[in-house]
Amino acid sequence: MKVSQLIDEEKIASLKFPEREVLTGKTNIEKRLWRIQKAIELGVMFNEKIEVRFKDGEGVKAAHTVITAIENDKIILKHGAALPICRVLDVVIF
Repeated sequence: MKVSQLIDEEKIASLKFPEREVLTGKTNIEKRLWRIQKAIELGVMFNEKIEVRFKDGEGVKAAHTVITAIENDKIILKHGAALPICRVLDVVIF
C-alpha cells in the first residue's frame, strides 16, 4: 500500500472522513481491531509510537502516534485527536 502523505497527528482533527468502511472482508476488519488493541496496550504501558495508515476524503495518509483508547468507534490518539476506525487501513507496530 502506498502512503501518499505523512502528516502530524495534530492535523488529523481538521480532516474530513467519509463514513464508509475502507476494508473489505470480516477477517481484515478483525485483524485491524486486533492490531489497534495491541497498539493501545503498547501506548498505555510504554508510550510506544506506531504508524496508523488511514484514508480521509482526499486519499491515503499516515501518522506516527500513540493510540491511547477506543471510544465511540474511533481511536483516540495521544494528543486527543480522534480517528474513525472504519477509515483505518493498517496499524504498523515498530
